Amino acid sequence: MTKTIRPRLHGPGTLLFALLICAEPVVGTTISVVILPQGVVTAADGKTVQYASNERVPPIGRVSKKLRLLRHRIVIGSYGVAKIGVEPQPGFVVTGYESGHATVIKIEVEIDWAAARLRQPEATLLYPSATTMFSSDAEKVSSLLPTWINCRVSKTAAATQRMETTARAIVDLGIEINEVNVGLPITSVTLFPNGSYRIRRYHSRLPDLCVSHSQKTAQK
Repeated sequence: MTKTIRPRLHGPGTLLFALLICAEPVVGTTISVVILPQGVVTAADGKTVQYASNERVPPIGRVSKKLRLLRHRIVIGSYGVAKIGVEPQPGFVVTGYESGHATVIKIEVEIDWAAARLRQPEATLLYPSATTMFSSDAEKVSSLLPTWINCRVSKTAAATQRMETTARAIVDLGIEINEVNVGLPITSVTLFPNGSYRIRRYHSRLPDLCVSHSQKTAQK
């Protein structure tokens, strides 16, 4: 169960300013967050989709920077910030550590076009809570995720590797179901409790381990 809150990381004004300067026009973005005691990993696809006069234009091959790392300890992921003017749904996922505890917040921003201003952003605390995984495509992928992750995350891998691969797998599923708007590369940022971090970029899809296992079994 989620809890509605106001942004607290360094105050509402500062956080909102950070969100706005970090925002990049994107559409179809898939962002995931996975939390374990070992750390928090945020992953996002990198496909750029552009519109002009509300019409999609050919891709230019540019990689969208949908994740921003602030002060080496806060990650801001932006999604749904495109098509400003036609029912925009700017969204952000903020992950980081406060007083040594992992925190994940989802922030939705609405625009009052009549008054030409931003309304008060609505922030929802995703973690600490009952969930340890978040997907910006939750409504579309929730029923598919268990099987998808089971066939793409090695059960013998170390905990941190499983965490990072799970976050990557969630984005990989977003590519599978919406390849027109979501695509490679996949970038992940892992924050660790000790203040360190790791950034990785993947230019290939995850292999289907279930198919590979079936093929090996058939060959025996």
